[in-house]
Amino acid sequence: MKKSFTQPKAFTGVPMTLFSRPVDVNRRRTLLRASVAASTAALIGPVLAQSGFPSRPIRMVVPFAAGGPADMMTRALANALATQTGHQWVVENRPGAGGNIAAAHVASSAPDGHTLLVAGQAILAINKPLFGKLSYDPERDFTWIGMMGSQPNVLVINTEAVPVSDMKGFIDLARAQPGKLAYGSNGVGSLAHLKAKRSPALPNVPTLIESGFADLDVPVWFAAVAHSATPVPVLASLRQALASATATGAYGAEMAKQHGSAEQISVEAAENMLVRERRIWAEAVKITGATAS
Repeated sequence: MKKSFTQPKAFTGVPMTLFSRPVDVNRRRTLLRASVAASTAALIGPVLAQSGFPSRPIRMVVPFAAGGPADMMTRALANALATQTGHQWVVENRPGAGGNIAAAHVASSAPDGHTLLVAGQAILAINKPLFGKLSYDPERDFTWIGMMGSQPNVLVINTEAVPVSDMKGFIDLARAQPGKLAYGSNGVGSLAHLKAKRSPALPNVPTLIESGFADLDVPVWFAAVAHSATPVPVLASLRQALASATATGAYGAEMAKQHGSAEQISVEAAENMLVRERRIWAEAVKITGATAS
């Protein structure tokens, strides 16, 4: 149930016939990404130093309490970034209000690249229609740095209380007993949907798309964003650093422990994705009548 983001196409031109034995494509891709990350890392530190950025530790503001998936992902990335750049990256937790406290803090911070926000669908797509009025504007106040990773959500049931074994059976039961089934989620407006690709951790569990919900392709992801007024050279340095760090074997291993993946998409692809998600979630809030105001 894991959605993989667009994989960079570097090295796809290497002919498979160069290898004298069957090739593990995933292993080859991992080794190539690690090689690129290592060579890139040798350049990032000097480039940052020459630009005068950063002049102090870079803060990564997490909109959740310590110990959760986003926090663990951010701490793993901060370690990888510190190793890659030689600079200090500090994780700061500011939970509450569906992510709005952290988002407002970063939106009001100095636009110098020293304060980044860890954001997902809630902050960047859901909260604006859900809350109605925010002290920040997710479209105006933030700009994309890079994808940190994605993780699967799953739908589980108590098989002793609910006599079904697949999604079709669950839907049939819900339709036969309208208003009688209850469910639990992360909270009002939280993202609790399944994704387009099966999770390696649960390879025998079908996705909702495989179960007949063709339009339900909503990945769960976290990204690093910066203040939109951050200077372009600083944004370029941050994007390069994050892309290199997420490509390292150490970070990939940490993501695998969390049953996640960390594949980058371009800034243009990210902007297109956000346009789509904002449309989807605005419509979802409208249809369901959900509100947090």
